Amino acid sequence: MDTLKLGVELPSTIGLYRIRVESWRVVYVVEEELQLLTVLTVRKRPPYQYDNLHELLSEAIANEEE
Repeated sequence: MDTLKLGVELPSTIGLYRIRVESWRVVYVVEEELQLLTVLTVRKRPPYQYDNLHELLSEAIANEEE
């Protein structure tokens, strides 16, 4: 996913991804250094509703900094 369009700058250690599972969209981040995968949200598709994705990403970044 293009985080610049979302207005979020992720640290280079975090990758943002999404996959489709049947009629669902799973959005997750991968933290390579910690070998950690965190599911941010699972949404029914379509339509794609990512209204609060900025908040979810901010929480993921804050958790990495702790």
